[in-house]
Amino acid sequence: MSFYTYFTNFTKDTIELKSTMKEIIQNLITHNTDILIPVILLGMIQSGKPRAFTGVISKCFDLNYDIAIVLTKNSVAL
Repeated sequence: MSFYTYFTNFTKDTIELKSTMKEIIQNLITHNTDILIPVILLGMIQSGKPRAFTGVISKCFDLNYDIAIVLTKNSVAL
């Protein structure tokens, strides 16, 4: 079983969220990225970023990406 399939089944993601993840993944495949042209994903507050990003990262590992670096910061609890 792939990382993506396992993750999305485990988290019971909605069709809308899976669609968003697939759109992001398709954009990653379509646009060349490398050390000089990295990828950054941003999202609105309370939009489900951690869950979507984890799904995208899991699919990237299925596609033989070697590494994912997640940068974050401290925040005040809402």
